[in-house]
Amino acid sequence: MIIFKRIFFLFCISVILFASTDIQAQKQYHERKQKSSSLKSSASDTYYSTDKNYSSRKNVEPDLSYSDNNTKNRHNNTSEIKNLYSENYFRIDKKGNTLWDGKHWEESRFPLNIYVKGSDSRYFKSSYTEYVKYALDVWRKADDRIMYNFVDSKNHADISVIFVENLGDEYEENYLGLTDYDTDENKLIDYSTIQISLLKNGNEKVPAGELKATIIHEFGHALGLGHSKNEKDLMYPYISSSHTPDMNYDELSIGDKLAIKTLLDLSYDKKYVLRQ
Repeated sequence: MIIFKRIFFLFCISVILFASTDIQAQKQYHERKQKSSSLKSSASDTYYSTDKNYSSRKNVEPDLSYSDNNTKNRHNNTSEIKNLYSENYFRIDKKGNTLWDGKHWEESRFPLNIYVKGSDSRYFKSSYTEYVKYALDVWRKADDRIMYNFVDSKNHADISVIFVENLGDEYEENYLGLTDYDTDENKLIDYSTIQISLLKNGNEKVPAGELKATIIHEFGHALGLGHSKNEKDLMYPYISSSHTPDMNYDELSIGDKLAIKTLLDLSYDKKYVLRQ
């Protein structure tokens, strides 16, 4: 899940003289926040996995070394796209939510059946359903082993995409997307649900570029990917408020492409073993 948050940076000029700069770097994060009031007060910046079958949920502190991207607009020119993050962030272990923990689809489940449910909200447009196909094709261009069909019933679906007016009604007002899984004991994904919010910050409509990016990001999770720690990857869990509404968010980085290929290798070749 993606959230917005305000971050303050203090830069010391000298021991005696210093200047402080208040930088609003509103972020969007896609993981659920712990609802316990006691945990909120003691660890307000701690986020938790959305996975249904985590017997014990591990908390992960946000990596603030990647937070200040107000001056680093993604995908704003061709030369930058050519130099996108090139490291494969895919990992086969359980060391944290920024790493992949073994969830994947069995080869026999492809093509995946996709169900899309619109919304009665006045903020919903029928064209948004096309964003779902667009998002799937973005991933399929990276690896054509990702095959899919659209179905008319949730009962026949492997992945359901549900548009809601505001995830903040149940979680927090700045959440843009949520992905839940049903998995078996072998970490094979049986079913996945994606929720996409039409509003952020309470009543602010999510721009088309951010909506597309959120759907692509959440499909990355639905396919089995975790988060990247690098802001140039689409699977990085934040979107900066400095990005303009018409900015292109949908370019997969080299890291995204390498990670999804490694994930599909696991589904098709079974050559990786999950390390605890």
